[in-house]
Amino acid sequence: MQIKNLMSEDLITIDKDQNLSDALKLLRKHNISRLPVTNNKELVGIISERDV
Repeated sequence: MQIKNLMSEDLITIDKDQNLSDALKLLRKHNISRLPVTNNKELVGIISERDV
């Protein structure tokens, strides 16, 4: 199996300058446990429910 068969194209991300409460809202709204963090559309990290 290839990665392209598992990956999602409609990503939910958060900008590094947004508030932690914004991240929690997105995690809960979309029922996800990890959120890619971006800076000018470049991946700079990942925040998880457990981190919070």
